Amino acid sequence: MSNLEKKLNIVIPNDSLLNHLLTFFIEPAEYLDIFNDINLLLKERDYLLEHPEEANEEAQYIDDDIEVLNDKLINMHSGWRMNSNSNMQNEIELIKKFIDSDIS
Repeated sequence: MSNLEKKLNIVIPNDSLLNHLLTFFIEPAEYLDIFNDINLLLKERDYLLEHPEEANEEAQYIDDDIEVLNDKLINMHSGWRMNSNSNMQNEIELIKKFIDSDIS
């Protein structure tokens, strides 16, 4: 366990997305913000598909926004491969735990 892991009281597996982000000096909070923004846009898009009468001019750009943000995430985790014993939800939970830990 590294000093950082001891201080945060979490284990950061070598093959985790969090480890990849930290290794390449990518801010985990920024990754999580983009991930959350994509999920919010997907929910908004689904809602507007069910309620087209509520769509406005900006709604037509949702898919473009999702694509731009998704490209950012792809670039941030470029070169990282999820291992067969994990899933993306676990990776996101580890990032959240890291962000919520007091590192000061």
